[in-house]
Amino acid sequence: MKFFPNALIKSSNSPIAKNMGWNVFGNITAKVIGPVLQIIIARMLMPEDYGVFGVAMALIAFFDVVKDLGLTQAIIVHQGDDDDISIQFTSQFVLSLIIYFIILAGAQFVASFYSDNIYNYIMPILGLTLFCNSFIDPFITYYMKAQNYKLIAIRQIIAPLLIGTVGLCMAYFEYGVYALVFGTLSGQIGVMIFLLYKAPVKIRFNWNYARFLELFILGKEIIVQKFSGFLVQQADSLVIGKKLESSNLGIYRMGQRLVNLLPTALVYQIQQVLFTDLARHSKDINYIERRYYQFVYIAGVLLALYIVSLYYLAPVLVPIILGNQWHSLIPVMQVISVGVVSGYICGLNNEISKILGFARIYSYYTIFRSVVTITGVCIAVNFSLKHVIVTWVAIGMIANVVNEILFYYCQSIVKIRLMKVVLYLSVWIWASVIIYQYCMS
Repeated sequence: MKFFPNALIKSSNSPIAKNMGWNVFGNITAKVIGPVLQIIIARMLMPEDYGVFGVAMALIAFFDVVKDLGLTQAIIVHQGDDDDISIQFTSQFVLSLIIYFIILAGAQFVASFYSDNIYNYIMPILGLTLFCNSFIDPFITYYMKAQNYKLIAIRQIIAPLLIGTVGLCMAYFEYGVYALVFGTLSGQIGVMIFLLYKAPVKIRFNWNYARFLELFILGKEIIVQKFSGFLVQQADSLVIGKKLESSNLGIYRMGQRLVNLLPTALVYQIQQVLFTDLARHSKDINYIERRYYQFVYIAGVLLALYIVSLYYLAPVLVPIILGNQWHSLIPVMQVISVGVVSGYICGLNNEISKILGFARIYSYYTIFRSVVTITGVCIAVNFSLKHVIVTWVAIGMIANVVNEILFYYCQSIVKIRLMKVVLYLSVWIWASVIIYQYCMS
């Protein structure tokens, strides 16, 4: 029982603790500023607006995965230099240009497919964010490699501040979904300008095919995992937007967004710092296992408390904060939350697989998981939103267990411990009760 205070005290003055502090600070601040503004915006907009925006952003997210090429993490693992970062910029910028022409040409097809002419206008606008990201991503690579999380933290604050401010002004003047579209674009432009201004290095067009290929050997495994993540987290919007009403998609997406708000601000940012730190200590077996279980124990307990609190607070807070038009969001949030604990804990397994050299098996696994998830959603969407939510959550929790089995099977550095097993069993019991109540309601 002395583990928690001892771990925190011993690590409080270490570089990794400071980096985590900056990363978490930036994200928590962003997750305070952003949600406050977004909640006000949500009171002015309807679920249908978020449904249309969800479809458009899912398509943009797909192209962003293609553009990424997995180069950020590949450069960090290989401890790449400034030339590698310039290669990343060149590759992503050229791909963004090609993809943008595809978006322009395909906007009419999207509008026709979803029977809504609005996509003709919002797709070209959101497509501009790809160019912003082609500048942002190389700088983020540089700062992560240098473990300079202070500027990353500032960047995390700028985006939601601009997104919320612009979106709020446009929502007030009744621009509907355009409030979300232009808010998103302004946030990316603001971050890009900030990073260009503060950059200690100048990125430039540079190309070396041999070096690109060397980075892409690992990057292709990462992009496969990211693409599979897109299928699990975003592609369902395309199916739901077609089969169900936009309002249902808006409820579904808002539920996922609000449930993951705090875990993303805390846990995901800690994972990001741990990845860069463990990449530097890849030869120290004891260090890797110690850091891994510090993360699992602390994050696991906090996330378990979070999902229980969310279950009881959602019925009270949602109508007060968002308004009565979002009342059907309450049970959606309660059910989606049950997969949070295992989902965020096993996320570190994927990162360690890249460091220890068994990322390929996770690539195969993520492909299989994404195919199963999309297949399940495609079947469930023919019945109701309730079927979609239960299917998505159930497949996700089963997939998290499979993730853990693969992790312990593929390496012998981190060994399984009883407390982690107890944590998983407790979460599964809680999830079974919540899902049963939801199905019976």
